[in-house]
Amino acid sequence: MVMYTHQFGPRSGGLTVLVADRLIYPVWERGGALGDLWVKAEVEIVSNSPFQILIMAAIRDFDYGGIAVDSIMLSPECRLSSENSTLEKLPNPPKHPCIDDPEKMCDFHPDCADAEDETQCGDFSYAEGSSGWTDTSIGSQGWILYKNSTTKAEYFYVAEAAGQQLTEAQTRTPLLGPTGPACNLSFDFALTGSLDHIGELSVRVIDSLLGLRPKLWEYSGKTGAEEEEEAAWHHADILLGVRKNRFQVKFHYLLLNLF
Repeated sequence: MVMYTHQFGPRSGGLTVLVADRLIYPVWERGGALGDLWVKAEVEIVSNSPFQILIMAAIRDFDYGGIAVDSIMLSPECRLSSENSTLEKLPNPPKHPCIDDPEKMCDFHPDCADAEDETQCGDFSYAEGSSGWTDTSIGSQGWILYKNSTTKAEYFYVAEAAGQQLTEAQTRTPLLGPTGPACNLSFDFALTGSLDHIGELSVRVIDSLLGLRPKLWEYSGKTGAEEEEEAAWHHADILLGVRKNRFQVKFHYLLLNLF
C-alpha cells in the first residue's frame, strides 16, 4: 500500500497502520511532526487470511497542526473479499502512563516503579530504550532499527526509504530533560561502504522553545572497511551540558549517491 501523509505542527502525535485478520497488529507507524508537506509512505502487508486495513491517528491538545492521509493506492494483487473474518481476540488496551505529568517523563529522574517513566527515552541501557527513537525522515533515506533475536544486539542504520527527495535521514528522541552540567551523550558509530566519501553524520539538539540548535558534533567520511566490521566502529562522547528547557536529541545523516 502506498499513501501520502501530512503530519504537521505540535498537534501531530502519530500515525499507525494496522491489519485486522485473525488478530489486530501494527504494520507501519510514524510519529511526530514532519513539517508542512506531504510525505510518501510504503506499507508492506502480508496476510494469509482476508483482512482489513485500519489507519489510526493520534493528535495532541495544541492549537494548530494535525494529521491527514491522501492518495491511498493498493497494489494490483489486492482483491476485495466476500468472506467475513472473525477476530480471535481483541488487542490489549495500551497501558495507562505510570505518571500523569508529561513533564516528568524522560526527565532523568525515575518517578515510577522500575523507572518505567525513563525506559523509552532513547537510552539503550534500558531494555526498551531503542523504542524511544522516532524516524522523522521525509526523503529517499531513513533510519531503521536492527534487532538480533539471538544476541539481542540493537543498532540503527540508514537504508532506502519511500520518500522522493534526497534529504537527510533523521531520527530523534522524545522530549528530554531539563539537564545539569554533567549531561553527556555516548554512542558508537560506523560509516562504511564502497564510496570514497560515504557521507556525514551529525548530532543536533532541538530546544522546545528555541528550536533547532547548531551542530554539536559531526563526522565525515569512512570509519573503516566494510569487511572489517568491528574495527569500523568508533566511539563518541558529546557534552550536552545544562539544558533549562525540554529538548530532543537528533541524529542527521546524509549519504549522497546512496542507491
